[in-house]
Amino acid sequence: MNKQEKEKQLEIAKECLLDELKEADTITEDLLLAYDTAAERLKTEIERALMRFAEDNEISLAEAKKLLKGKEFTVWKKSIEKYLQEIKDEGADTKMLLELNTLSAKTSISRKEQLLAQIDMEMSRLASDTCRDIAKHLGTVLVSNYYRGFYSVQKTVGFGFNVGRFNPELVRSVLEYPWSTKHFSKTIWDNIDKLTETLRKELAAGFVDGSSIPKIVKRIDAVMGKGKYVTERLVRTEAKFFAQQAQMMSYKKMGISEYMYRGAGCPKCRPLNGTKIKIEDAEVGVNCPPMHPNCKCRVVAVHAMSLFDTRRDIIPLEKNIKYQEWKKRFVKDGNSAKK
Repeated sequence: MNKQEKEKQLEIAKECLLDELKEADTITEDLLLAYDTAAERLKTEIERALMRFAEDNEISLAEAKKLLKGKEFTVWKKSIEKYLQEIKDEGADTKMLLELNTLSAKTSISRKEQLLAQIDMEMSRLASDTCRDIAKHLGTVLVSNYYRGFYSVQKTVGFGFNVGRFNPELVRSVLEYPWSTKHFSKTIWDNIDKLTETLRKELAAGFVDGSSIPKIVKRIDAVMGKGKYVTERLVRTEAKFFAQQAQMMSYKKMGISEYMYRGAGCPKCRPLNGTKIKIEDAEVGVNCPPMHPNCKCRVVAVHAMSLFDTRRDIIPLEKNIKYQEWKKRFVKDGNSAKK
């Protein structure tokens, strides 16, 4: 590859990276909105509950210990049983669901326990929704970056050819792979489980020291803020992994056996910058992004024009063709590309 081709490749890689980062931003915005919504709902429920056993806007431990009675207990019992049936096996090993199952089995509960159950239900609902939304978004990241792998190579050499659509079954199997020792859904449930435990402790501390309702609500805000940061870091790291894996899948499909590491300047990645690595030797965290949380490095294909000598379906590409235009023309369910 000559100097002009290298410069062109870097320009295209930058274009693909910006698109990749925009995708990650979209996922993050959606999930952080879900966190904010859950936090507001939780604060409203806690504030409403605390008002029932507060004296002069301060928590009364004696009131908190009072038991639910009659219809109030019956309604609560049915609601928690219904919730546990809906969520079934999700987060089966978490303290949140263990606490909910324990409370569900009791014949009487205090107002304080009712409030703790509300926290557990809201947080487990957040974990469930987050896992579902991340899986949906990461599937999009996987497919789009698979196509971008073809696009980046074709635009670099100036020739286009037909690309078969990504198999939906393959999306599912790739997303199920626990590349960082455990699946992202397990990580999310574990993180939110820890977050819930912190919320419980903050609330318990508020009961002990007789904190005001606004002070407890402020504590809830601080805890949820920390949870948002952890989730954002996880999402960006997962999106990077699936983006890079998808691109390497496209490289292998084209018969390309090597990639070049392009570092973003962070200390851990800088020594690898410009290194050529066999795709079969790729190891995430060692010589393939993500090397660390929030990693912005990427891989680019190492190839030669001779790779396309035996292809008969190639056609010249316009110099300034953009990804969406290329995709519309060349990703065609097995149809031939048209000028």
